[in-house]
Amino acid sequence: MPMIALAILYFAWSLFATVATPDKANEWVLFTASKRWFLSGIIAFYVCWAAQEHRLSASSLKRLALASLFAAFVAASVYGVWLHFTKPDRVVLGISRATLTAYAYSALALSIMTLIARNCTSGKKYLGILLMTLVSLYIIFLTETRSSMVLHLILSVLLVLATLWQDKKLTPKSLGILILLVVVVVGGGSQSKIVQSRFDLTCSELQMYKQGDDQSSLGSRFTMWKMGIIAFKEYPFGQTETGRNQRIRQYLDSHNQSHSFALRYIDVHLHNEFIQLASLSGIFGILALLYFFIALMFRNGISGFLLNPVSMVALSAFLYGLTDVLLISEQYIVLFSMIILLSWICTRSEKRPD
Repeated sequence: MPMIALAILYFAWSLFATVATPDKANEWVLFTASKRWFLSGIIAFYVCWAAQEHRLSASSLKRLALASLFAAFVAASVYGVWLHFTKPDRVVLGISRATLTAYAYSALALSIMTLIARNCTSGKKYLGILLMTLVSLYIIFLTETRSSMVLHLILSVLLVLATLWQDKKLTPKSLGILILLVVVVVGGGSQSKIVQSRFDLTCSELQMYKQGDDQSSLGSRFTMWKMGIIAFKEYPFGQTETGRNQRIRQYLDSHNQSHSFALRYIDVHLHNEFIQLASLSGIFGILALLYFFIALMFRNGISGFLLNPVSMVALSAFLYGLTDVLLISEQYIVLFSMIILLSWICTRSEKRPD
């Protein structure tokens, strides 16, 4: 249902924007994204139905799902390393943007790490999680995506803490070892030229914005977020993208910001999932997005959601969506929905319901 809800929202808003905008050729719509979410929802419904009706062997389905996830991770990791040594650019794993590559790869890695933590009883699972964390962080560093560099490590640490708590091994000693490992990883990563350059760039962009200059990636984001919130306050029930962008340009012109860097990006999106939808679909967009994330993250309640791969994948999308817009990307929709579906298959009960 969460995928269908997002499909309905995108379709309804796109239909409204098409009808309400005189210049239909230049209006930004989400019909394709809506179709992708709708098809993903239908496929998920069918697989869930087939699994519940035992039309497919539960054990075979689970093995195939696990094999698919592991094969995808290995293939993506090897390809990422190969790209790094053969091309000087940021690593892009078959997706149009390096940032989307980082988000999708992070979701894939977190899904597998959570499955390892959930299903393995041997203490060696901690070594497996550690190795996967190091490999996935390395690939994410190669994408040079700042939010993923930080958030993927945080989510990995939270997963380990949840696993230690579940196994009743969260002791001062284990906590000390975890802190030491995090310090080593952060210390080692900080020596990387990629990390150093992104850190220096972040500090420089923050300093520029404090001085009133938004001619940077972060600076333009701050301006876009501010404009999106203002647009939502003025039109809480939604508006077209053309109308919103015209009002943003007028606002910036009237406040002596006619050369704002944000003007380069507002025709794409506002680089925040909630602000983007709120500024266009209004309160309906906020409610639909909240339902989407809550339904996926807390499908089995609050307790233990960090050890549920579906919840972890959804949580990663939620956090990455605070600095970018993921859920309208046709490529990300396919990857996200497949990871969610395969993760669900790997965790579903094999007992036939009464």
